Amino acid sequence: QFQPDLNYRNAEVKEAMKNVLRFWLDMGVDGFRVDAVEFLLEDPKLQNETRNSAFPSTQCVTNITSSTCYDSQIHNLTKDFPGVHQICQEWKKIIDEYSIRYRSPRIFIGEVYDT
Repeated sequence: QFQPDLNYRNAEVKEAMKNVLRFWLDMGVDGFRVDAVEFLLEDPKLQNETRNSAFPSTQCVTNITSSTCYDSQIHNLTKDFPGVHQICQEWKKIIDEYSIRYRSPRIFIGEVYDT
């Protein structure tokens, strides 16, 4: 139901994730699909999201997981932060290293969209 929220501003977390990629590439996978790329980084102060004034404050009390509840916030503090592209480039570099080493293309696909 929920995806893990890792702190990609932490160098140890970033390196651990690179090691996860290496592990699976060593196991022979051909690539990766990364979900929700635009949410990899969030406000470093971990502030609450900005409320969308178009939604009544009581609308999301009963069903916090609904898409309507998601839209009740603006998501200016958890989406599209600077640094996401750099993280993806670091991961892609690892993918490319394996493509060259094994003379077989590996792929890196990101779920990237905007409204």
